[in-house]
Amino acid sequence: MSVTATAEEKFWLGDGIRLLEARKFAEALIPLTKAIKQSSNSWSSDYHNTLVVMTKVKTPDQYFEIKNHHMYVINACTARGVAHGSLGQDQKAIEDFNLAIKAFTVSPKAKCNRGRVYLRQGKPELALKDFNEAIQQTTHLAEAYAGRAKAYQMLGQPQRAEGDLRRANIVRSDPENEFVETTFHRDRLVDDALRMNPRNPVLLTEKGMECLNSNRLDKGIEYFKQAIAIDPSLFEAYGGMADCYLNQENYDAALVMAKKQEQMKPGNSRALMRMGLIYINSKRLKEGAPYLKRILQLPAKTAEEYRFRGLCYIGLEKPREALLELEKSVKLNDKNPHAWDDMGMCLHDLKRYSEAIKAENKAVSVDPNYATGYVHRAQIYAKLHSLEAAEADLDRALALAPKDKSIYRIKSAVEAMRGNLELSFADGQTGNSVQRATRAITKEELIKESARYSKIISTIPSQSAPYYDRALLRIALENLPGGIEDLRSFLRLSKWVGRSSSYAASLLVLTLRENGQPKEAEEILKIAEKRMNPSNTVPILEFLLGKKQQEAMLKASANGNTETRDRLFLGIHLLQNKKIAEAKTQFDWVQKRGDQNIDEYVLVSVYCQKLGLIPKKERRQSDSR
Repeated sequence: MSVTATAEEKFWLGDGIRLLEARKFAEALIPLTKAIKQSSNSWSSDYHNTLVVMTKVKTPDQYFEIKNHHMYVINACTARGVAHGSLGQDQKAIEDFNLAIKAFTVSPKAKCNRGRVYLRQGKPELALKDFNEAIQQTTHLAEAYAGRAKAYQMLGQPQRAEGDLRRANIVRSDPENEFVETTFHRDRLVDDALRMNPRNPVLLTEKGMECLNSNRLDKGIEYFKQAIAIDPSLFEAYGGMADCYLNQENYDAALVMAKKQEQMKPGNSRALMRMGLIYINSKRLKEGAPYLKRILQLPAKTAEEYRFRGLCYIGLEKPREALLELEKSVKLNDKNPHAWDDMGMCLHDLKRYSEAIKAENKAVSVDPNYATGYVHRAQIYAKLHSLEAAEADLDRALALAPKDKSIYRIKSAVEAMRGNLELSFADGQTGNSVQRATRAITKEELIKESARYSKIISTIPSQSAPYYDRALLRIALENLPGGIEDLRSFLRLSKWVGRSSSYAASLLVLTLRENGQPKEAEEILKIAEKRMNPSNTVPILEFLLGKKQQEAMLKASANGNTETRDRLFLGIHLLQNKKIAEAKTQFDWVQKRGDQNIDEYVLVSVYCQKLGLIPKKERRQSDSR
């Protein structure tokens, strides 16, 4: 059974669509009419007859021929209807849309097209019926809600019209669930044909593929098992089941299925690539190396083949060679998020973090719903200590893949880093004493660390956290203008949200005063009072705003790191107001009892020197000779 449209047919449809896009509607009618005449037959023009033919398919190739030919007929009728409608030939347009609906009775797009013509003809009741039927098939088609809103307006039902317009705007703003006619057609065709013949192994395999693509893996495995039980020689079913097991990280089961598939067609490139992918993902690189090397011996022409060569080199721990293959892949097809993601991970392994982030940016811009891209970008951000950006990406990934346990593990690790992260040059622990102390910090170390944060900021200038860290370093270096600039940038990017913004505002006020800018400091306090959420306001900011006395402020400091920050900033405030003895008391408390893991601790050394105090060194255990 051969049902494929001929090359001549394909030319006519393509030519007609190009003329439509150029708004040459009258000219488009000629090739589109030829396309309809040449492609329409006794089964493709009638949905029931198409299903009968589909129930008899014996190979995946036959399935694809029927599916594609049927969609071709629908598209040709729809395109000619659009041409007639654009020329004001409404009745002819309706006749063409009727042909499309006869070929695919459940098509939401065809119903919307006909509904719009009915609206132009002043027949809102008929239009309403079409839009209702379209919405019954899918709630993800904005034009159906927009069309129904117009019908309601014409029928004098403004409230219903407003409700549908709101729904249309909501659907338009949700690209994740955007309606795609070709996907709907494929899925519905398989479902309806399976109802007529539930034991067709090819259709069961295609249903399994649909479940695999929508991440319903257990259901997909069920369909593949049914298909194999009916026809054990169905090559594609073994590959589909292997992919389901692979996505479930059940590598042993995936390998069993992949090996069976490869045995059916020894040396088949798809089967070999699938096995290679399983070995790579399961980290069985030593066992899989022979397969990876076999894959690298295969010729590569397509973007996907170059991508897989890159994955093989990654598996063989050759990131530079992998990068060359992945660059070839994205040159041929820059719309594959997986290839950009693979490139990002390669660049990460090569410690080229700035380029890695750009590659992951490309991955998620190509597919905003690609959860893995957000996870990998988060890991790169975490490597750069931009934990705020990392957490935001992980939250996005969890919204897209809430059942992925690995994302929760990574998020926990990032949160732990956020809680424990400290500047490498500001840590230290006493010998056998519980008392913690920091070593003195050299100017060279401060400059080096400041340069590191400058590099991070140049890589991700839109993230707020690095600006706060660099501000602390600049203030410690007594570069007050630089610190002020960074604190302003932090507050602008963080939108004055959160406790960290309260501390940044407090430090900005203190630094402006120290830099001889009291008016600007007062302006910051006024802005903070207006913009800061009371639930996120910290004790030191309330003190600077005059809402708390010193004693009440210290009582409000609830835990170690909060109290350390509050006393540290209070000490700076007292020093600025010439209350030297009180300032020394606060800094003495910070050094003896404070939490030295906080980033702000880098300021202790410079202010101790201003007070004439010597920063406490690490205590060393004495020799017992």
